[in-house]
Amino acid sequence: KEFIEHFVNGLFQQEVLEIAGARFVLQKAEIVASPTFKPSMKFRAMSAITESVRDDFGQVKFLSTDEDWSEVIQRNLLRKYQALYGNLPKETKLKWTWDNDYIDLQNSKGHRSSALIDIHGIKVRGWLAPFKVEGSTELIKLGYETGFGARNSMGFGMAEHCM
Repeated sequence: KEFIEHFVNGLFQQEVLEIAGARFVLQKAEIVASPTFKPSMKFRAMSAITESVRDDFGQVKFLSTDEDWSEVIQRNLLRKYQALYGNLPKETKLKWTWDNDYIDLQNSKGHRSSALIDIHGIKVRGWLAPFKVEGSTELIKLGYETGFGARNSMGFGMAEHCM
């Protein structure tokens, strides 16, 4: 919280904020309260969520929403948790489910739930759709606070809680 307050105060000292060549004037900033974390929660992706695995040839393969994300997301969050706290959480189970009804509806309207984003010549496939996470509240909280999935430092994986 203290870091964010100092960061935002620093932003307000600038007249203009420039991001990727676009200029913005910061007029207002507010802290959004964290949700109460429970063993089953629904979220909506605010920035694309991405995960990948290596295929038999060592090539990176981005996961689609048709594939099972649970094990890959769980492994990702456990690695983050271990790095941050030096141990594993008491509960380590995690199940990830995309909202396929939302994805099907978007597809029927001719809209894609995926985004192919070019980052310095590297193409990254991510997904912008609601999802449900069940299991360890510690891992769910960590995903919410640090980003779900991979490449969070590039801006991927931000989600908001849905009722």
